[in-house]
Amino acid sequence: MPAVVALPSPAWQRDVWLDPDQHEDLDHIVHVLFDDFCNADDPQPWLGQSLRTE
Repeated sequence: MPAVVALPSPAWQRDVWLDPDQHEDLDHIVHVLFDDFCNADDPQPWLGQSLRTE
């Protein structure tokens, strides 16, 4: 869930992604969303399955 919240938040991106002491950055978020939540080689079947709202 934090990966989804980070994408639309300029304040989070500015405070965390631009801080060299932080582990998280855009590359990390993309990795979490596509590699950890679905098959990155074939994401089509996962649309609407892994990341969806109630």
